[in-house]
Amino acid sequence: NNTSNYIYRNTVFEFSQHGIGLTDENSQNHIFGNTVISNGLYGILADEHDLASSVNYFYNNHSLGGPNQQHGLSFYNTRFQVVSNNVLNNNTSYGIYIWGTSHNGQYISNFVSNNTTAGFYLNNTSSTNSRISSNICTGPGQTRGIHLQGSDAVITHNLLKQHGSEGAYF
Repeated sequence: NNTSNYIYRNTVFEFSQHGIGLTDENSQNHIFGNTVISNGLYGILADEHDLASSVNYFYNNHSLGGPNQQHGLSFYNTRFQVVSNNVLNNNTSYGIYIWGTSHNGQYISNFVSNNTTAGFYLNNTSSTNSRISSNICTGPGQTRGIHLQGSDAVITHNLLKQHGSEGAYF
């Protein structure tokens, strides 16, 4: 079931799970200009259990966490996602959470602030060829700017400022 979707200019708030979710066999999706606020788990989730997703674009979205939303953007088993010019702040864990087997992600020019644990977190993934570049990660409420654990990524030209513990942690 290969589909292309355009999800744009929506305001999505206070759902028990996810504000916007993409699952299984979606390709060529464009998620842009959305505002997601205070959803139960993820503001925007791309969850591809069988690695079917390819070339998805996430840009100009705003995720304002609120008291319950754990992550602004979350990617599980995805490949070829382009994530740029998003504003991700005040989530209870991570601004951008990348896990599972996520490959070839481009995370460019995002503003990530005041997420409790980290701005970017690549967690125990077998991720390869990911690039985190030209992002601004800031906020005294955020423990780490960028946290890589068991993953492979190129980290370049980011501004990491005012973190409680480390700007970058590997």
